[in-house]
Amino acid sequence: MQLRFIIYGCFILNAKAINIVVADNGAGKSKFFNGVLWILKDIVYDSELKKNDKVKDVTFKIVSDKAKDETSLNDSVRVGVKLSYQDSKFEYIVEKYFYSKRTKEGNPLNKKCWKPDSIEQEVSKRDLYFKTFQIVYNQEEQKRIINNIILSGLQPYALLQGEEIDNIINFSTKDSLNEAINKLTNINQVKDLVSLSDYLLGRSVKDLDSQRKRYTKDAIQFDKEIEKKESLQSELVKKEKLLQTTIETLNNSREEKAGLLNSITNTEKRSEFRKNITELNRKKDLLSEKYEILLNNINSFFFDSEYSWILINLDGEMKTFSNIRDEFLEKRIKRKLIKEQPTNTFTTVLPDGSPDFVSLEKMLEQEICFVCGREAKTGSSEWQFMKKVKERPKSELPKENRSRNDLKDFFGDIQMNAQEYYKRIIGINESVKKLRSKATNYENEIRDTLKQKELTEQELFQFGGSAKSSKERDTDKNVLESYANANQRIGQCTIEIRRYKTEIEKLKSDIVNIDTKISELSGSDLPKVFEETAVLLTDINNIINNTKDRIFSDILSRLEINSNKHFQSLTSGNNIDGGILKLFKTSGETAIIEVIDKSENPITGLSEGFQRMKKLAVVMAIISSRYNQRTFDYPLIADAPLSAFGKGFIEGFFNEVPNVFNQSIILVKELYDKDRESHLTESGERILKKSDLGHFYLNEIEENKSQAERVTKIICYK
Repeated sequence: MQLRFIIYGCFILNAKAINIVVADNGAGKSKFFNGVLWILKDIVYDSELKKNDKVKDVTFKIVSDKAKDETSLNDSVRVGVKLSYQDSKFEYIVEKYFYSKRTKEGNPLNKKCWKPDSIEQEVSKRDLYFKTFQIVYNQEEQKRIINNIILSGLQPYALLQGEEIDNIINFSTKDSLNEAINKLTNINQVKDLVSLSDYLLGRSVKDLDSQRKRYTKDAIQFDKEIEKKESLQSELVKKEKLLQTTIETLNNSREEKAGLLNSITNTEKRSEFRKNITELNRKKDLLSEKYEILLNNINSFFFDSEYSWILINLDGEMKTFSNIRDEFLEKRIKRKLIKEQPTNTFTTVLPDGSPDFVSLEKMLEQEICFVCGREAKTGSSEWQFMKKVKERPKSELPKENRSRNDLKDFFGDIQMNAQEYYKRIIGINESVKKLRSKATNYENEIRDTLKQKELTEQELFQFGGSAKSSKERDTDKNVLESYANANQRIGQCTIEIRRYKTEIEKLKSDIVNIDTKISELSGSDLPKVFEETAVLLTDINNIINNTKDRIFSDILSRLEINSNKHFQSLTSGNNIDGGILKLFKTSGETAIIEVIDKSENPITGLSEGFQRMKKLAVVMAIISSRYNQRTFDYPLIADAPLSAFGKGFIEGFFNEVPNVFNQSIILVKELYDKDRESHLTESGERILKKSDLGHFYLNEIEENKSQAERVTKIICYK
């Protein structure tokens, strides 16, 4: 079946093989998909609210803002979608549309200014041989034509929108794989034959026993044996029910175990990530505390004698002060001489008390100046000067007539007290650099720690975790316990199933023995046709049941082979080994799937991309195994199916889809790159060269414009 779509103001897709529409967010992908949903189900998907709406309830939202803005008062805008498909005899055309009239002035984006008409539906068909055309008015026939576009039971495998691909086959849900097999293969027909055979055999046995009683020669003994048989049959039914219940429990436990395999791996990894996040938080807090202490102590560095930052860039001021002080002292000496001070008055430019008395005595004894380090022999002028400094008179107490402005001691104290700071001036700039470097290191370490934390939280999120969820932590604690419980139930159920099967075989053997006795009591006049019919139907029942088991096993075998073929092709561009898909037939008529390595060990913790590819591979295998045909009867229509795929999966997806789906329409963002000349990624350019490519469209919208002003530019590459 080949579909041809026309969405008003959009584009036409009618080619077999693969058709691609590349578009960024907001450029029309979902609108196209909603056109398909409108045709098939009279619904559209609201991507903002994440729900389906009936078209009749959201007509105002369906009309584009640009169309609303360009429609004048009392004019109408037509909105709709048209689809055509053909079978071996007819081409069918289905169109759904409505008119919406602008009835009031004012803001055209206000719902109150519009009045939508009812939705119209037109269906027609054209004879491919006689070229005749006719409108289909009968509603039942219209419904049949629309339903035949894609059968409702197969729509989940043909219509994929974003994350809905996860719902194709939910491996954590009981019978999910079986439901897919039943829908896409003919196994249900065999199951119907089994049910019919069981019914006919049961009726035949009842008829046989009824006739035996009629022709028996010992009615009392016959009734006793019949009573024993019915008791055994009743017990058999109970045991079979218990067996089936235990099989269900076993299957559920196996499914739970299979589902928990990834959870166990993810739980361990989530626990590791949370531990790392806690350590990184602790490290960040410690660094932040040290950083804050460093910043808070900066003011103390200005006045601490070890740093003396207050003197930064004042390294020449001390010398200037000393020169001014010398000038002051020289003038002071002159003033003293003018006042005829005693001739034995000794004056020095050194501050009072420096050098100290003891140091001067040592300097005289050792004949060396401790200040400049030069030699001063006894009796030399240098030695005599040091002696005068030592013997300088002590400062007299201030007299009443002493000048209040004599600042000799004041300036001397400044020079003496500042010397410890002055020695630090040379190292101030280096000290500032070291502190700035230390602060920068703290900032970089805090930034790196926060970045590591962010990356770890992203990894935690990829494994289904949240750094802020305490409830999730509690849930993770129960995973291992749940896994252990599932394993324990599997062991118990396996033992019970073995016991029930032994008991059932014993009951069946006892029933056969009683049947033999009943047969002997039935008499020779019993018509042979009743026994022959029962024997024949028993053989047929056994054959059909064995055939069902054989077909189911054969289906699983073919599915496993084809699933792995598709899985390897779909994941061929990825550097990580996705493993091997293994389908297991469980007790009863169910099957489960696991991913194993070459040594048949389970592989867990695969990315979301691998999980989706696994599901897609199984669906492709079911389709390609269906009646041994190669391709699907219906088109694949997928909106953003690659949202969880990495680059390594994308080309594998586009290479493998045409091998299963005769026609496919893929609406995708991942091939778009506005920074490249072609506006396609490298993968997009390679896919564009594929020989089996149908149409290839690129949708682009004008940026920085409102919805009412926005124009969609459509480029047809092929």
